[in-house]
Order: sequence, then structure tokens, then C-alpha cells
Amino acid sequence: MAKCNNCGRFFAEGSDGAKCKKCSVLFHKTCYPDVRNNNKWSCKDCNMSNKTKEACRELCSEVNETIDSLKKQLNDSEQDKLLNNVEISGLQENNGENLLHVVITLAQKIGFSLEERDIVNAYRLGARINAVESRGAVSKATRRPRAIVVRLTRRYLRDKFLHVARVRRGVDTTGMGLGGEPRRFYVNEHLTRVTRKLFYLAREELARQRNWRFVWCDQKSSVHVIRSEQDISKVFG
Repeated sequence: MAKCNNCGRFFAEGSDGAKCKKCSVLFHKTCYPDVRNNNKWSCKDCNMSNKTKEACRELCSEVNETIDSLKKQLNDSEQDKLLNNVEISGLQENNGENLLHVVITLAQKIGFSLEERDIVNAYRLGARINAVESRGAVSKATRRPRAIVVRLTRRYLRDKFLHVARVRRGVDTTGMGLGGEPRRFYVNEHLTRVTRKLFYLAREELARQRNWRFVWCDQKSSVHVIRSEQDISKVFG
């Protein structure tokens, strides 16, 4: 049974509707009292002038641009709040663990001097694995150790931590006293969900088109700013 495109109600059995000659959409005649000749009538959307339609398209375009701009500003603001953070992945997760001790031990492992007073906070990202298992929602991804987010007191410490970790890339947990088999760990910038997705897309695009193995940002190099998926298309064509 057909519905009126204006009010959304079904047509009563035996009732006569008005059909637009241009878009063939049905309407109740009570919704459009101006209907006289059902064969020549067209709805208000189809009667809209080209000038009005163009104005509507321009307005929609401006609104979409404003929304995109606000999204970028919001993500930039969220990312700025993480400038003192590092994210450590790959470390064994143990019950009752002391994350401050774990982070300081890791720093010593890679040759970076870090004290407890240099750390504002350290925590695991996401829900505990045991809690996920109890809900019967365990997957291969959730069985991996959760990443550790470390907030440092100064931006300088974060940058130095990242630099030393990149120099010692490939180091594992041997001798750190975490239990289990030795595992490689990784120290990276703490990214928002949006920035993480953009970084992944940029890295995949470079790997596919130019066979690059690594992507990072160096202040001494030419920098392409990527703040949206459209920027990836502009930069990499």
C-alpha cells in the first residue's frame, strides 16, 4: 500500500491521490489543495526554481564544510591534550601489576632515564580482558595485552622517550621480570581515534603506491598535514 510523500500516511482504500508528473511521487490531495488536473500537476519540490535549488545546494555545501571544519578543530583539540602521552603496546598484562614500575623498567631497558616523579599517570586502555571473557565476547584481538598509556610531566620527556624507543626499535621484554615468553614492545605517540585512523590510511596508501615501509613525522623534513581522509587523496593523488 502506497504512502503519501508529504504526511507519510497510507492511502485509504479507494481514495484518489495526486501523482507528480515529474517525479511520479504520490500525495494526498488534502495535503496539496491546489491540485486541479491530476495529469499536469507537479509537487512543490519539482516546481522549485533552478535558482532556489542552486541556493539550497550552496547552503548545504557551506553547512557540510562547517561541520567538517568543526570536526577537525575538535580532533586537533583532543590531540593537543595528548601531547605529553606515549602509548606502549605489546607488554604482558599481569594481575596486580604496578604500571609505574613496569614503565620505569621498560625505560631502563631501552636506555632512557625515567623517574617516578616524571610520570603523571599510567593506565591500560580499554576493558579488562577477564571482564570481556566473562561476557563471552573474547576474540583474537581482545586476547592481546591492552596498551599502556603513560602521561609524562613534560613534552620534552615524551619526545626524548619516543626518540630513544625508535633508536632501540626491536628490543623485547627479556630481563624485565614480566613473566611469560619474551615479547617485542612498541612505544608510539598516543593518538585520538580519528588521528589513528588517518595515520593508518596514510601508511596503507604509501605502502600500496610507493612501497614505503615506515611513516613518521620529522620536523626537519617536508611535512604534509593530514587532517581528513580528503587530505590523503590530495597528498597522494
